[in-house]
Amino acid sequence: MSIISKWKQHFTKSVSHFRANTEGQFAIMFAITAVALTLSGGLAVDGARLYSAKSKLDNAIDAAVLATTRDITSGKISKDDAKEAIGNFLYSNIDPASFSNGEVKIDNIGIDHDTKTVKLDAHVMLPMTLTAVAGYQTLKVSSTSAARYNDDKIEIAMALDVTGSMGSVINKATGETRMEALVDAASAAIQTLIPNKEAGERVRIGLVPYSSSVNISPIESKIGTRGKTKGCVIERTNAQRYTDDFSTGSNRVRAVKDKPGSYGCTHSEIVPLTNNTAKLNSAIKNLGTYGHTGGHVGIAWTQYMLSSKWNKAWPTGSDAAQATDKQTKKFAVIMTDGEFNTFLSNGNGYGGGKNQSRTYAENLCTNIKNNNIRIFSINFAGGSDASKLMKKCASPDTATDQFFFDASNSEELKKAFQAIAESIKGLRLVS
Repeated sequence: MSIISKWKQHFTKSVSHFRANTEGQFAIMFAITAVALTLSGGLAVDGARLYSAKSKLDNAIDAAVLATTRDITSGKISKDDAKEAIGNFLYSNIDPASFSNGEVKIDNIGIDHDTKTVKLDAHVMLPMTLTAVAGYQTLKVSSTSAARYNDDKIEIAMALDVTGSMGSVINKATGETRMEALVDAASAAIQTLIPNKEAGERVRIGLVPYSSSVNISPIESKIGTRGKTKGCVIERTNAQRYTDDFSTGSNRVRAVKDKPGSYGCTHSEIVPLTNNTAKLNSAIKNLGTYGHTGGHVGIAWTQYMLSSKWNKAWPTGSDAAQATDKQTKKFAVIMTDGEFNTFLSNGNGYGGGKNQSRTYAENLCTNIKNNNIRIFSINFAGGSDASKLMKKCASPDTATDQFFFDASNSEELKKAFQAIAESIKGLRLVS
């Protein structure tokens, strides 16, 4: 017999002897160990189920409060209908199978009109599996979420760069130009801000395309200008040049003699405040690309467009709310793809008006913010000088809102406009 065979025989005999003497004790130990292992495995299984249920309930609650605040903000529902709407949304989007057919119940729906907050508390009693052996038939999974709505009226003036550089390619792979990227981004933002007719009752948007000057043809006959114009104007140079005072007397805006479509006059006209999305999108789609960058003039006209002092110039339905109207929020959006370099009132064309244009813009931005108008600004692949100016012009960032954006490509530009639109609408979850 081999050594290995002898060892096997000895081992088998020893095990049999141990079992004969300790069989009862071993059975008890095995039973205890088996129960412990079963409970441990049950805890692991049910723990994973609890985590999954919590995640799904959180997502459902978040979606319900955001949908409700979005509908209040857009005007689709009234604040009085919020409680019914949030319940309907939650139950219509809950899959009972996700909670092992446990019933999701709403504990509380709170609507705070002072803070403009919708809050939802809910829970589900999740049936247990192996953990039920230890007496836990169900465990409670709870979730809470809150979001703010915005039912203020909103006025937005967008200063959009339509200079020659906007015709250059930004995406070599696709051949997309900077202007094509702007059209896509701005159009998407308008859709977010005015998604339906109800939203249009609260939100109005105006456009200020600018190059060396601004084309004010729609209101040219309603204001006084220094000199004759064929549609375009530039900066004021009197003591009130940085204010929102109306264009009259010595405070008139300066005219440009150039024809629309030439170096000194863009063919793209301003669009006064409107909720007509078709008109806005058509104007954006047809923006041209020529001329140099007198960005300060574009900024000035966002200020005028949002000022009630200019209401005599605007067509019916485009008048700006009074500065004392606490139910109306005003925003300026300033976008450029390069440094400001043109200041035509003293003959400083391309490259010769950098300091004047920049200083003028900085003073305008200061005055606009002092008038409780918040400024969002975007530097679109425009270099460090443009970035510094746009950052200085923008309102200070808050815990929830970003006001300055540095976009280096078309995707970042679209994200910037979208972030601005969402910030203006004021839709966000709150802790």
